Amino acid sequence: MLAVGAWWRPCAAEMAVSFWNNLLQITKNRVLQQRGVSLYNYTHGFEEHVIKKKLEQFAGGSINLSKDGNGIGVLTVNNPRLMNAFTGTMMLELQEKVTELENWKEGKGLIIRGAENTFCSGSDLNVVKALSSMQDGVNTCMFIRNTLTRLMRLPLISVALVQGKAVGGGAELTTACDFRLMTPGSEIRFVHKEIGLVPGWGGATRLVQLIGSGNALKLLSGALKVDPERASVLFYCTDDTLLLFPPKTRLKCTEIVS
Repeated sequence: MLAVGAWWRPCAAEMAVSFWNNLLQITKNRVLQQRGVSLYNYTHGFEEHVIKKKLEQFAGGSINLSKDGNGIGVLTVNNPRLMNAFTGTMMLELQEKVTELENWKEGKGLIIRGAENTFCSGSDLNVVKALSSMQDGVNTCMFIRNTLTRLMRLPLISVALVQGKAVGGGAELTTACDFRLMTPGSEIRFVHKEIGLVPGWGGATRLVQLIGSGNALKLLSGALKVDPERASVLFYCTDDTLLLFPPKTRLKCTEIVS
């Protein structure tokens, strides 16, 4: 019996290791299968080719992506003239950059930031007004929500580096990241209710998952300003948010995603 027991123990250990390796591979395969899969398609009435042609008409700004040799990418929302609001072409560029990141085999982490010390103010109101019909509005929301869902599913650790204001769609963008870092004086605010809208980029659902339904309802219904102190209490940002000063922001983000 002792001989049998001695044989069984290493055999059981090997079986356990094999089981967990297989489970890990299955999970990895499922995650990889989700990449690039859209949340909405034609069965939901989503007409992607139609809305893309309309978004092309609203130019301005850019979405810039840089990648270093260590597998760290930096995605910059660049439209400082409008507080980094998304124009139509920027929405299209974001989709292109997400596709590029999905195919980046060396990628480990991603930092999302805004140009010139402002994170993002959501959609360019000129785009919102021009695409104000119900069908255009729904298609636009489906388009950007598909893109942010794919961003959230990237096999990279992502950090939203919030400097200045992240309001409206900008606040929703922070919820698509794994972590959020805020510099002193910055704020995140879901201002949708002040202009008679609801979050259309999927931010409300992701916010509930991050901080719970009660806290999410308070932020959304009150359009409350979330500064670094409140964010830390809500566990919306990392605990050391208050110690984060501009010279250290890139270093801290790199530490998280590495």
